[in-house]
Amino acid sequence: MDNDQLREKVTSDIMANYRDLNSPDFHWVQPKYLSNPYKDTISKIVKIGFDVIEETDLNEDVSVNLFLRKDDINYFLRLSLIGRYAIIFRHDREYGDRVVSQIDIRDTPMLQSLAEILVDDAINIIEQPIAETPIRLNLFNTDMDKATFYNALFSDEPFPGKTGFQ
Repeated sequence: MDNDQLREKVTSDIMANYRDLNSPDFHWVQPKYLSNPYKDTISKIVKIGFDVIEETDLNEDVSVNLFLRKDDINYFLRLSLIGRYAIIFRHDREYGDRVVSQIDIRDTPMLQSLAEILVDDAINIIEQPIAETPIRLNLFNTDMDKATFYNALFSDEPFPGKTGFQ
């Protein structure tokens, strides 16, 4: 799927869940989370050697938020409750968090293994240009004019690696 098709699919899934961008419906979040839609995916991630800690906060997150650690390298993995979408961040205290790119995945065996699990489970990996796509969605913390696919798919908090609310 190319980026334009992915943007169309993401937009469609956002509309299907929130129903109205000006007055979004959030009633679906908790039941979807409680259905544990990523249980099998998380088990597979553990099997390849990642330590996994869930850090989901349903006051801000519309995703399952996981802290992953392997070989002293830390990642954040967000698995969207909107649809089958994931975003991966490399966590670095010195340089800050940054979105993992396809080049990072290609060049890093542990990320290749993680990406294979996501792809095998029909989960689209969202890269930074897609995550930063604007969408006029009325959220609690993020200004409607500054909301992005990241906020709609994953969390109503600042994009990791950026400071302050958008």
